[in-house]
Amino acid sequence: MQLIEPDLYQFSAYLASIDLSFHQYLLLTEEPILFHTGDMRQAAALVPQLETALGGRSLKYVFLSHFEADECGGLALVADAFPGVAVLCSETTARQLDGFGYKTEVLVKKPGEQLPSDSYELKFIGYPSEMHLWEGLLAIENRRGIFFSSDLMIRRGKTGGVAAASEWKAEIEGIRPDQVPDPERLARLRTDLERFSPRLVAPGHGPCLKLRPVSARSVVAPASPRQRQYQKGVPAPMIDAKMREVLVTPPDAALAIVTQGDGGPHVVNSWNSYVLVTSEGRLLIPAGRMFATERNLARNDKVLLTVANREVEGKTYKGTGFLIKGTGVFLKEGSDFEAVKGKFPWARAALAVTIESAEQTL
Repeated sequence: MQLIEPDLYQFSAYLASIDLSFHQYLLLTEEPILFHTGDMRQAAALVPQLETALGGRSLKYVFLSHFEADECGGLALVADAFPGVAVLCSETTARQLDGFGYKTEVLVKKPGEQLPSDSYELKFIGYPSEMHLWEGLLAIENRRGIFFSSDLMIRRGKTGGVAAASEWKAEIEGIRPDQVPDPERLARLRTDLERFSPRLVAPGHGPCLKLRPVSARSVVAPASPRQRQYQKGVPAPMIDAKMREVLVTPPDAALAIVTQGDGGPHVVNSWNSYVLVTSEGRLLIPAGRMFATERNLARNDKVLLTVANREVEGKTYKGTGFLIKGTGVFLKEGSDFEAVKGKFPWARAALAVTIESAEQTL
């Protein structure tokens, strides 16, 4: 249990097998509200910590962004421990709860609605959550400037009690097409989020994000000719579903990046989970070092990548990969760089790869 803000507690569990942390939050006011329950095992650890934090007070609400195990799998345990608690969720989630036999009081909320309370100004935002693109909800507490991002703005790692700096625009642009695989709904979600100006993101997975105000953004130098060519270039072909599956399916795996150096091919590695995919289908890879790779691409922008995943079904058996050919450029400014920097604060640059061909090799 971590006190993130004066009245905001974070509860975390880390699953090493997928290198991912699962967070729940308690906004401890006169009308305490819990954001997600975790799954049954997480909730079993959560309940006694909640009781300690509440200090004898009742839990008023549980907010559920969508119907998934790590969001609401432990609801029965929480409801048993705090009789009378009411669930705030979308209509779709309410139907799922009813179908699974939950008897807890449910208050259905719609995008744009606000929860009446003297303790906070909680507003709900439509969220086409991953599973079947069912309509879910996100929540922003406007009085404190806290955005509860659920499965958006995700980072891997052991991140309980950890905070990182970022920018709101970069976080919005960093929402990947595989997270909301419907271009129209993704565009609508981004537009909806742009209307708000939170100062803190409380994610379901990853570090809390302290957002820099717009006025604090650094002034960057003009784009280089190669960067301007990248920005004006023809959109890259969209990545197919199988390649996306390779990139996002646990366990994480190394990818190889090959450029042409003075003495022959030069190889560096990164991780599948580090790759961001733009709406144009380009690949963005954070660069902490990669100085030789940057020098090579300045002379010859051709690049080869290999990505693989042993758990994804291939052409004839489990396990597959891709050989990707394209061009690369290092970005140190612009929206693509900001998207990478927002997710990986340690990145000095973003390697942007425009795909020319992608061959499934297994």
